[in-house]
Amino acid sequence: MESADEINVRAVIINYGTPHLTQRAVWSLRSLYPHLPITVVDNASPDDSLSQFRALQQEMRLLEIVACERNLHHGPGLDFAIRRTDAPWVLTFDSDCIAYRRDFLEQMLQLAESRSAYMVGSIRNVADTGYPAERTSATSHQYVHPKCALVRRSTYHTLQPFEKHGAPCLTNQIQATRQGKSLIHFPVEDFVFHQSRGTVEHVGYQLGWRGALNKLRHWGRRLKHALSQSLPTR
Repeated sequence: MESADEINVRAVIINYGTPHLTQRAVWSLRSLYPHLPITVVDNASPDDSLSQFRALQQEMRLLEIVACERNLHHGPGLDFAIRRTDAPWVLTFDSDCIAYRRDFLEQMLQLAESRSAYMVGSIRNVADTGYPAERTSATSHQYVHPKCALVRRSTYHTLQPFEKHGAPCLTNQIQATRQGKSLIHFPVEDFVFHQSRGTVEHVGYQLGWRGALNKLRHWGRRLKHALSQSLPTR
């Protein structure tokens, strides 16, 4: 089995207004994998994120900083980063994640040895909106969450790109499975702490009207289900 330091893997982190979280994520990866190339894409943050990253770059090797002129948002930001690298594998890593245990990359690479393997990471079942699938959901899909996921770049280029969406990889992954590619589960939580909602707590969702509508529908269904459970039976 090849180690992460021996195979060409590039980690990608998207930042928007959370330089403290992003730097923490970068340092956590660097402490475990000293030779892992890392790209930080700054989505035109309205603060001093970029200057902080430039300073960090002076003291850390194999760190690339890419500045966007506008906010691409998370999914398109990941797409931008994936398309500009030539690494065969890309590790997507959320800015509010902390890697605390080594060997997760080695194990993910081992799981991805099959030529049909496309993405490796924590799998959950989601509805078409990207929210967790419920018993009332008409359809559900297996979804590898991009908080910490290994992506085969050559396969990615044959699929619809990640998009601006609450589940930015969903359409891409549905298309991949229809083409016979595999989504493989790996217990990311055993190696990586995900704060969750880190960027959201600082700058909000910014998903646009479609995302807001999907969010309202999701919580509306949950409220309807909760009320139905609490009503007395006759």
